[in-house]
Amino acid sequence: MITSTGGYTFNYDREGRLEEIIEANGADTNKFEFSYTSEGRRFRKIHLRDTSGVVRADTTYYVYDGMFAVAELDGHLDLKSKYVYTNGMLVGRVDSSGEFYQYFHDGLGSIAMICDSMGSYQNLYSYDDFGDFRKKDESVSNSYCYTGQERDEEPSGLYNLRARYYAVGMGRFTQEDPVLNMSSGSSGGCSGCSGGSILGFSAGFPQKANAYVYVGNNPANYIDPMGLSCTKAEARAEFNEVRNVYVECTREIKWDWGPIEGKRWLTTFATGVHGHGCGSFADESMICIYRKMC
Repeated sequence: MITSTGGYTFNYDREGRLEEIIEANGADTNKFEFSYTSEGRRFRKIHLRDTSGVVRADTTYYVYDGMFAVAELDGHLDLKSKYVYTNGMLVGRVDSSGEFYQYFHDGLGSIAMICDSMGSYQNLYSYDDFGDFRKKDESVSNSYCYTGQERDEEPSGLYNLRARYYAVGMGRFTQEDPVLNMSSGSSGGCSGCSGGSILGFSAGFPQKANAYVYVGNNPANYIDPMGLSCTKAEARAEFNEVRNVYVECTREIKWDWGPIEGKRWLTTFATGVHGHGCGSFADESMICIYRKMC
């Protein structure tokens, strides 16, 4: 396990889960603690102390629906944010004030843009292959970025990929594969990719012998939302081809209905911005529509 990098110290529990991050700043220490359920989900994050030496004890609790954190609560169990997912992708967030934000993705599933309920963009992102920011333009707080996964802005910028944490600066996991199997066999169904999980070793693909490798060093084509095995990113790209549909330009403020692939969508547009909106269907799928302004 990686125990220190870039001025940060990582401490782990007996199960190999990251339980503490410490950032030393002279005599002062920035310190975070993490707690997990028996299934390995992170359910609590505590910011104990910042780099100025101030004791903070800021707490975030996570509420899950399956593998997804659908709500965040503060130390008093008041709502901080709640999240909307469809087809395994984050599409919306409601903050504590009731403001709704829509999330838009690139072909890898990374968050590329966040817009408010009026259709004005608030955040823009672009990334290199392993997830470092090429562009990060933010007006509102956001914890979900590369491949649509949660990033701990403080203190280290690690991504919480559930079974393990991913360090984009190194392009690798901070922990060994928890289900490492060095016997010969398949690569989890990912041709040319060991996944996060190393499910077999061959001389022709030595990355499978590396317990820290991220998606077989092939991040342009694979993702690993669980920290255990890679997934072909084509599924995300196909979803986005359906989600991101451009239609005719407009100058009107109006509600509008229209059919797409036999379904109906509802969206609203505002003058002066690129309009877009989301429609929910009986099968719980969702589609978001962009409308270019004239």
